[in-house]
Amino acid sequence: ESFNKITFSLGGRSSRYFSKPGYNINIKGGKKLFGRSQFKLRSDSTEPTYLRSKLTSDIQQRLGLKAIAANYATLYINEEYMGIFILMDKFKPSWIEEEYHEKDTPYLYKCDGKLNNESESICTNENEDIVDNTEFNEFIKSLNTAQSIDEINQFFEVEHFIKEMAIEYLIGSWDNFQNQNNFYYYKQPNGKWIYLSHDFDNTFGSNIDRIFVEYIPDDHGKYPGRINELANDHYPYSYWNDNIEFTSVKTVTYFAYGIKYWILAKYRFVCKEYHLICDATFLNENYLYPVNKEIEFLGYDNDIKNDQPTNILFNTAKSSNNPITAETEKTKTNDTVISSSTTTLPSTTNTIKTVPSVNIKSVPPLKVSKSKKNKCLAELVGYPCCSKEITTIYDHDEYGDWSYDFSEKQWCGITPLDESLLTSNVESCWSEVLGYPCCLRCKVYETDSNGSWGYESNHWCGIPKYCNQYNNNNNNNSNNSNNNNNNNNI
Repeated sequence: ESFNKITFSLGGRSSRYFSKPGYNINIKGGKKLFGRSQFKLRSDSTEPTYLRSKLTSDIQQRLGLKAIAANYATLYINEEYMGIFILMDKFKPSWIEEEYHEKDTPYLYKCDGKLNNESESICTNENEDIVDNTEFNEFIKSLNTAQSIDEINQFFEVEHFIKEMAIEYLIGSWDNFQNQNNFYYYKQPNGKWIYLSHDFDNTFGSNIDRIFVEYIPDDHGKYPGRINELANDHYPYSYWNDNIEFTSVKTVTYFAYGIKYWILAKYRFVCKEYHLICDATFLNENYLYPVNKEIEFLGYDNDIKNDQPTNILFNTAKSSNNPITAETEKTKTNDTVISSSTTTLPSTTNTIKTVPSVNIKSVPPLKVSKSKKNKCLAELVGYPCCSKEITTIYDHDEYGDWSYDFSEKQWCGITPLDESLLTSNVESCWSEVLGYPCCLRCKVYETDSNGSWGYESNHWCGIPKYCNQYNNNNNNNSNNSNNNNNNNNI
């Protein structure tokens, strides 16, 4: 179809700063397309896959919730190809008319703030002709004074709201109700108000601004739809291809979990936390999935190396990056490796930044094999001990000192392990009787009358006895360092 009178404008707020902006379309003269007169063409500038908004819209539609629809559209302006966009409804009076058969509704409010005593000043009516907001103000007051769910349910769609909150929780949405953003309230013809949400690009583990790009430049090397040529927010194809699967990738200012990784992790957590009947295939801790190590990125932190193992419950792997900043010719001697590049420590990361509040008891305790004789702390997490010729220390963590075996292209451990402590721990894991496995790692988050506690694989776990050796060594080293500093100051 073609339309003679339309309004075509830039859309969004922060998305205008990216190279490929979104647009708003308003069809004038009473004309409609697919029963709608107002649309958004979203470039989804906060995520690399172009799937998150569409997935969420499909989930809402599948559950029968009142929500805007989404699909894909190719945009041309004056026959110039501008790229693929996400075509979406807008919560406007025209949408209300199509969904509720109420023309020019005076009861649709857009809110950029939490629902509280000040909401009447934070929320604005989408009908510009309406100046009397008495009914909306009364709605806010009723919410604040209600004493029970039954009372609220008399004037607000509570079940619908709970379902929306469940969706936002499961997909990890941080830019909607939890962030006091991207939602509306509408008073339906039945007299009840309803919560309406939109804009779900910051979901499924995507927590920073990103832009989806298409990957074929024109003859001048420019990508379709890019207007701000100073912006540096382009993605290679591999980012899209792997981030829709299980690989977490680096974004403009942080990172985005792989979509399927997020779904699997959230599925497991919810199944165990709320004791749901779930598919054992995906609960199996040995369930494997592919990760592209060449582009994988998990953020910036200092506890766990920048690596994500293919078993979703275990995250103790060392970085796949070696300690050399670039590929250079190396000359091997008996003692170390001499490189023409500058030696730097690998970047580090940790997906658990604070002590979690969850309490899951349903997984079996982790066991350390009795048949294998462990000679160094690194073997506890699947890494070999360094040979006697390798002595250069590149990193240090709760498993002691680490070096890098360039011939094998892998990390190796230097700090030895007292096997008597390990054997004692295998025979009697003190936290098992409390329903918790023993930790593989030695990092202590909490200590109580039972002992010291760590947190691994989305579970609390007991710090094993062999960690005492490491912790005591660390304390002694710290004390020696302090004494040396004091001696230097005298």
